[in-house]
Formats: sequence, structure tokens, C-alpha cells
Amino acid sequence: MKEVLRLAVLGVAGVLSVMYLAGCFEDKSPTNKEQVCTAYAELGNRVRVANGVIDNLVFRKAGEVGDLAERYEGSEDLSEDAEALHEIADSSTTTLLELMQASKDIAALCNASLDSYVLTP
Repeated sequence: MKEVLRLAVLGVAGVLSVMYLAGCFEDKSPTNKEQVCTAYAELGNRVRVANGVIDNLVFRKAGEVGDLAERYEGSEDLSEDAEALHEIADSSTTTLLELMQASKDIAALCNASLDSYVLTP
């Protein structure tokens, strides 16, 4: 019994160590227009596939776009979009309209809005 408990504790410690290291090695490098716009298109496609039902993958992708926007080093300021997308990613509900309002500067940068991805088959 003690051996099983010991192995369980070691297993949990191992998992926590991997999770910690994954967070430490998260990419924090600057991003460019192509990276932001590619992720934005992926968000639009994810919303389209969700077919009106905003799911966890949409929230995760919104957070990813927010991370990229936060690290964007172009002349456009995407900080408000980054903050708004992070708020959406941390929430439990949203709508296409809220996503569009939260990403208006990214939409201008990429010359496309989320509804253009959603309405495209």
C-alpha cells in the first residue's frame, strides 16, 4: 500500500513538473502580421465550424489570438484587442458580435472580419 501511494505521489509530482516547465517555455517572442492574421482566420474558421454554438475551442483560440496580438510588434496597436480577447477567453459565454467587437483592430490589420470567415462555406 505504501508503495502504491509513493508511486501516486511521484506521478502527480511528475505531471505538475511537466505542466510547470511547459508554462516556463511558452513562446513569448514578438509576432508579425502573418502570424496574427493566420490565427485570426483560424478563430473565424473555428467559429464557423461551431455553427452558432460557441465551444471551448473557440475560447481557447480567442486566447491564442489575444496572446499573439499582445506580442505584435507592427505599427498598429492591438493591445485593446488582446485584452478584450483574453477577457472572452476567460469567460464562459460570448457571441459572434462580441468576438467581432473585441477584434476590430485585428480585423483592420488583416483586412477581414470574423463574419467573413463564418459566412464563407
